[in-house]
Amino acid sequence: MRTRVGAWRWVLALVVIGYFLVGFVQLLLASSAVSLVPYYTVTDGNPLRTLTLDGYRAELNSSLWAAVSSSLVLASAVAVLTTGAALLLSFVAFKTRLRLRRAVEAIATVPVALPPVVFSVSLLITVLFVPGLVVAYGTDVPLVIASVIVFLPFAMRIIASATIQVGDELLEASRVSGARWLRSMVTVMVPLLGVAITNAAIFVFVQSFRELGAVVLLISPSQILLPVKIFSSWEEGEVTSVAVLNVLSAVIPLAVLVVVFSARRLFGAARRARARAASTVDHVQTEVRGA
Repeated sequence: MRTRVGAWRWVLALVVIGYFLVGFVQLLLASSAVSLVPYYTVTDGNPLRTLTLDGYRAELNSSLWAAVSSSLVLASAVAVLTTGAALLLSFVAFKTRLRLRRAVEAIATVPVALPPVVFSVSLLITVLFVPGLVVAYGTDVPLVIASVIVFLPFAMRIIASATIQVGDELLEASRVSGARWLRSMVTVMVPLLGVAITNAAIFVFVQSFRELGAVVLLISPSQILLPVKIFSSWEEGEVTSVAVLNVLSAVIPLAVLVVVFSARRLFGAARRARARAASTVDHVQTEVRGA
């Protein structure tokens, strides 16, 4: 549903553009500028008079690629698991007749009220003090669990809003045809919620790629992630290194977004082309039978 705001649309547009400039553009430009100077100072005139790529040369090593690859793998696993859990919980909450179905939505939304570091501490205590779970320390399992818990409410909101718009008659027709709830969800809900599922997965991927609070206490010395590497560089006072890593942490997810959205656009165009071709064939066959 659209709401007409009249002349206020220009004010709202300025607010959105201003937030984008302050919250993203100026931060990226500042990090890019600092990453191109040998050292950052505000007392020695113009710090940009000695631009250099030495900061990037110093950081482009095996340690950086290990951190990036580990962060990409972790973010991909979290995106898949979180989106799948959000889809299942949305289906249970809005498309079933279970007595406590709405409680599922409330439980899935509770983590948004707590800081991510709370789950990091809780999982660390659980892994270290519960007998038999200490073997999980130093693996990606606690990191994935903490990240899924933290980002589940956001994926839930994205998918639930689209789930509500799916007509119940489609699922009823599927059940009448003999399909169980899992098959109905896979064959009816997933195709209709393709855009929402993709958007939720992309959002969770980008957020988990740079998430620090949920994993900072769970990561072992043998593990390395890009957000943890940035935090370590900041603690050591390496401002240029922090700026370089910040730029990379913004550029890499943007590159992934471009690839995903381009692939989705090409897939959509191919599907529409097949649909038009099938419609044309059906029309020709109808005309031939009529003749």
